[in-house]
Amino acid sequence: MVTVKINDVDIFTASRMALNRSSRNESASRSSSFLLHNPLFCGLWIHYARVLFHQTGVRYAARPGAVLHAVQLYTAVRQQQQEHLVPVPEWPDLDRLLAMQGLQAFFVGTEPPASLQAHFKNYCMSRGVSPANWLAAANRRKGKQGKVLLQRSRAGIRELKFGAPVSLCCAARMEKRAIEEPTRRAWNAEVMQQILQTSGWKIKAKAKAAPEHPTLTAPQLVHYVAHVIQTEMPDLVFDYFAMHKMA
Repeated sequence: MVTVKINDVDIFTASRMALNRSSRNESASRSSSFLLHNPLFCGLWIHYARVLFHQTGVRYAARPGAVLHAVQLYTAVRQQQQEHLVPVPEWPDLDRLLAMQGLQAFFVGTEPPASLQAHFKNYCMSRGVSPANWLAAANRRKGKQGKVLLQRSRAGIRELKFGAPVSLCCAARMEKRAIEEPTRRAWNAEVMQQILQTSGWKIKAKAKAAPEHPTLTAPQLVHYVAHVIQTEMPDLVFDYFAMHKMA
């Protein structure tokens, strides 16, 4: 059994002790058996913790930009080494991060820059510098005394993106603000299928004349959701904190 504890006390006992701190009720210190009898909740809570670890790690690594610029520098160095037939060192964790986030998380456009000048331009734009700064001086905005101003992009600094969309949707349902939301949308089969399709998961239709988005039965839907969550696990457990420290 998986036990979730805070200072060697399970989370339900700790909560009850905090609520009854001012009372002399002996039941406040009695161990809770909720986790023992609810393995399904244990699994949901652990997966929620994975999602929280992922979200916090992405935000932590994205803001300073160390990971972002480490990928940019790594790509530029590898290109130069390949051009001069120098052995290219591998950085598996950075390669995995690049595969998870995609090129557009680090570079403007669909392909990495091909020259040192293009890499510098990409670096500047990823820090929020507008592409208009590369126009001819005569066409750029001028400030006082005719000085050419540095223009900032409305897009701002390029940031990392969250992965595991299905897991993020499931975790959001466990949060208090989602539970108390009066207008929250019920999770029926149609909504779950839309979430699967939004995540990019392809549902194969058996018949040739079947619709592009076939309707799933309840058992099929449960199977697909469970399988998608399992495939999202590597993205959730990737340690962005360690990646930021190395970068």
